[in-house]
Amino acid sequence: MRVVIFTLIGIIVFLGAVSFINKNDKENRIDVNKKGIIALIITLSTTLIYIKYKANVEFYVYFYLSIYLIIVGYIDYKTKNVYSIFNWLTIMIGIWFLIYQKSIGIDISFTIVCVIIYIIFAKLIGYFNMFGDGDTDIFIATSIFVSSISLNTFPLVILLLNMILSNLVLIMFNIKLLDVRKMKFKEQIAFAPSIALSTFILILLLWFQGKLKEKE
Repeated sequence: MRVVIFTLIGIIVFLGAVSFINKNDKENRIDVNKKGIIALIITLSTTLIYIKYKANVEFYVYFYLSIYLIIVGYIDYKTKNVYSIFNWLTIMIGIWFLIYQKSIGIDISFTIVCVIIYIIFAKLIGYFNMFGDGDTDIFIATSIFVSSISLNTFPLVILLLNMILSNLVLIMFNIKLLDVRKMKFKEQIAFAPSIALSTFILILLLWFQGKLKEKE
């Protein structure tokens, strides 16, 4: 029942975010096509998160993250824009999540160090225009959540791997638009969908790795 309720909440939040952009950005009208596919993605992500966390606090946190990634990925795909309001909200929730982890006795000092180093690195890359500012902010916004799962490995490596994997996904799905000689795309490409997909993949792999360690 919880999965059904939160799937519906996810769909409502997604449609609400799109409606918010349509009302506040008259230059970018977003039509929601393939609603069935979007609903299926939200259902699958909610189900997987519930299987992993049940009714724990982490369920609500990673449910939010999944909806955030779906929203920014879809909006960027449609408009080629990343809206900072979603990134800043996610960063604030990530900070709250760190505070919550600290309150229950989890040592977050190493996570914080890795996230800070990653933010500096991401900002440097953004400064040299390798990524757009919005894309850089998505990497930063998701870094806390990804780091929290990868505490048993090395968070900074996982975060950098996410950045590399995002670029590989981007190239794979847009190979026809890539000018190999100039190593540039022939037209503007939405990067957020690739970041969202690579983040989902990495989180699933980290969950699977954790499951294997539990069996050892």
